[in-house]
Amino acid sequence: EYMGTSLKFTIGGSARRTMSEGLRRRPVPAAATSAPSATALSPSKLEPTRLSCPWELVVVVLYGVLLAAVAHAHWQLPAPQSHALDSPHFDESRALAHVRALFALGIRTVGTPANELHAPAYLKFVVTSLRAQLEAIPAAQRPTIELDHQLVSGAFNLAFLEGFTSVYHNISNVVLRLRWPSTDAAHSVLLSSHYDSALGSPAASDAASGIGVLLEVVRALAFGAPLPYAVVVNLNGGEEAILPAAHGFVTQHKWARTVRAFVNLEAAGSGGKAYLFQTGPRNAWLAAAFARGAPNGYGSIVGQDVFSSGLILSDTDFRIYVSEGGIPGLDIAFIENGFVYHTTLDTPEQIRPGSLTHCGESVLGFVRQVMSTDALASPPVAEIESDLVFFPDPFGAGLWFYSHAVGRGLNIAVLAAALLWLLRAASRGAASVFRAIARAVFSWLAGTAAALAVACVVVFVLRTQMRWYAHPLLLIPIYGVPAVGALLVATDAMLSRTERAKPEEAQHAVATGTIGLWAALAAVTVWGDLGSGFLPSHVLAGLLCATVVSARLRVGSLGWSTLSALAVAYPLAELLNVVLVLVTFVVPLMGRSGTEIPTDFIIAALVGLVSSIVFSPVAATAFATRSRARALVAVLAVTVLALAATTVLAPYDAAHPKRAFFQHIQRTEFEGGPESRVRMTDTGIWINVFDSVRIAELAAQSPALFAGKDFSVDCTTAPSAYCSLPFYLPVATLVRGSWLVPVAEPPLATTTSSEPPLVVDSVVVDKARNVRRVEGSIAPATHVTIYIDSTARQLTRWSFTPDIVPKAPGADPVYFVFHVDALRHGRLHFWIEATDAETPLPLAIGLHALTPTSETLRFSAAMPSWIEPIGWSTTFVSYHL
Repeated sequence: EYMGTSLKFTIGGSARRTMSEGLRRRPVPAAATSAPSATALSPSKLEPTRLSCPWELVVVVLYGVLLAAVAHAHWQLPAPQSHALDSPHFDESRALAHVRALFALGIRTVGTPANELHAPAYLKFVVTSLRAQLEAIPAAQRPTIELDHQLVSGAFNLAFLEGFTSVYHNISNVVLRLRWPSTDAAHSVLLSSHYDSALGSPAASDAASGIGVLLEVVRALAFGAPLPYAVVVNLNGGEEAILPAAHGFVTQHKWARTVRAFVNLEAAGSGGKAYLFQTGPRNAWLAAAFARGAPNGYGSIVGQDVFSSGLILSDTDFRIYVSEGGIPGLDIAFIENGFVYHTTLDTPEQIRPGSLTHCGESVLGFVRQVMSTDALASPPVAEIESDLVFFPDPFGAGLWFYSHAVGRGLNIAVLAAALLWLLRAASRGAASVFRAIARAVFSWLAGTAAALAVACVVVFVLRTQMRWYAHPLLLIPIYGVPAVGALLVATDAMLSRTERAKPEEAQHAVATGTIGLWAALAAVTVWGDLGSGFLPSHVLAGLLCATVVSARLRVGSLGWSTLSALAVAYPLAELLNVVLVLVTFVVPLMGRSGTEIPTDFIIAALVGLVSSIVFSPVAATAFATRSRARALVAVLAVTVLALAATTVLAPYDAAHPKRAFFQHIQRTEFEGGPESRVRMTDTGIWINVFDSVRIAELAAQSPALFAGKDFSVDCTTAPSAYCSLPFYLPVATLVRGSWLVPVAEPPLATTTSSEPPLVVDSVVVDKARNVRRVEGSIAPATHVTIYIDSTARQLTRWSFTPDIVPKAPGADPVYFVFHVDALRHGRLHFWIEATDAETPLPLAIGLHALTPTSETLRFSAAMPSWIEPIGWSTTFVSYHL
């Protein structure tokens, strides 16, 4: 009996024909072959052959088809539509016109005329024009657009990067409020984005695109049906200066107290689908409104779990609105083509057609959906303290969503079913179940280890790091293929002799281990109360269905493999969607994550683990084929070819550039206060890069600049905090190995006048309290960084904020204060109190002018096209007060 069917056998030619159709005899001694007996050919002595078809090819085709379908859905954008001026629908051409207008203003860092004068003037002009266009609507239905240009000053502590204190003055917010005669203005939705740009970038996508989308959303809402609640829009001019504009709005603006929910638009790339990656906190009703209202909504609770874990060194205004305002919201960003993020390549041409439409229709749909209920005025009590599980249909049909409680219940139910199945299997042999699970764990580890082993060859033998950065598809053959090969080899190597002889038993053993391992993953997500637990639960449910159905139907190798492939196809598509989003975001991120992160090993581990996870549900189908050796040869061949490709491919190109900062600095160190003797002074170009390929790559490309010399900075002998270098952000532990190339010309003036950088008003030594108090003022500049070394002392109070966040044991002892004054009005007055009254307080100041100098331009011009240079100047002075 085979595959549930009783088969009768004949002797002679019929037997040979039967064997050729799928049955074969066990091997017998040569002496016995001349006279086969009926016993030798009895059904009990016959076993099914392994499939003659190349089943591994079927698996590859399955994954190829799924990946193609998922990728098509991921990249596909809605077609832009044109609408009349008074239409309530989103028109991409108008939104793009706003993007182009802001882009034409040039680089809009805080303090530049483009950011403080021209951009607000343009936004006010657009609003004034819209007001005039609304005059055609009858007064009873005509909406009112109120406009307020807010200038804010304040301070706050932020646990971001290495932690710092942000102090800001005269930061702009252009704030609108849209309401109708029947509107309840006591409740509102906030829409927010920023028009300022990062250092050296014209910022078409980050985030002029958000401003363009919101201006067009306001127009569409204004010409649509009246809404029951107000819409407040904060077009802020200070996000890239580390979030001060949002802080000023949410803590000081008169309309902020009416906001019940918000949407923040950001960009970590240059278009594509607008991805919802943060919601809440909690307030499931808000994410549900997005899922229902956004016609092509895209996002996943997986992104929220990853982002909230702190693994991603990035932050947005979302944090400020939530932490300082206590407002629930949605954080939506473009993540496609992150290689242009914060570079000169961030131009309107990089934004794919349909990107703004996708984002605009999502925001428009959300606002109308959330306004269609009374949730803003009275949020559902049951949903205030709960999250929403949401994830995209991998084939583009929209968002699936259900409450966190339902998701947790489903996950527990699937996990319970898996445990019951495992217990039943263990009742027939507990040792075999544990061995199967251990085999699955070992296989995953083997896949990851194989990818890491290849990374070792890349980094230490070939020295061809980050070749995948400019060629992301290289990740598949160089790390993904060896991981899958190691997964299958490790699985096969741990099979027992009985399992190796019988494919059904091998498949059952592998399936048992795979189910056990996915059950463990599901248990971890249930224990951690993670919304992303839907992924292991869906895979686990598919595996259980395939196993149970195949057992009931008593199918053989081909039937089991087919059922498994079909049952896990949709969960695999969900996994592939997550992988695609991760690769889209993480690969460009590796180019700006710092010099101390071993990027090749991180990427190898990620790709290796993900490949093992994605392929494990169909790993058992590999045992339906006799061609494992052939598959292994193919894996080795692909890996060797990929390694060979790294020796001829460049890690960067003009579209995927390496970031390099050229900071023209002048340093002066005083033995004491400003009137004391100067201990050291110098001028140079301080060079930093932001990935694991060090500065020597630049030196090799520009020998005329560096003359073959090593200008590495030796921080072991630096007498002051932060290696006596003017870091613009607190990233001293993330960015190392910098160079300081001497130049003769000092940087341009960084202050509004020839005033001294620091004036000390008083130094008071209070021996009774063992406190030293320093009072003084700093010269006016748009961007000032203050470094206070608390080694061997503790700061107790200061004027910047009401409280000081104490340094944790073992943390960097430097307190970092980031001050920005958009209008440079007057000196910054301060006072600091610290313990150890008898010892001078080390304090340093960096006065930054965020424009290039002739020297930074000279260095930038000498760089190859695959370098993205960013230049500015800094006057750095350090004291002992």
